[in-house]
Amino acid sequence: MNLFAKLRAYGRVLRGGCRNRSDLGRRLLRRPQILLGVAAYELALLGSSAVDGGIKSLASIKAASRVGCLF
Repeated sequence: MNLFAKLRAYGRVLRGGCRNRSDLGRRLLRRPQILLGVAAYELALLGSSAVDGGIKSLASIKAASRVGCLF
């Protein structure tokens, strides 16, 4: 999947959420260091095509579970 297809998919998912859309944005704006870290991580994840997307998703879920994230 190329970069534009990934961006389109993310756009469709983000449009589907109907509650608390701005909650995350407001929290990230209060902490610019976290915003930069999240942006760098997401851009690196989108730009890398060396690994299959399913494996990248599993790795991100595993990392989230290690740090105690519910997702």
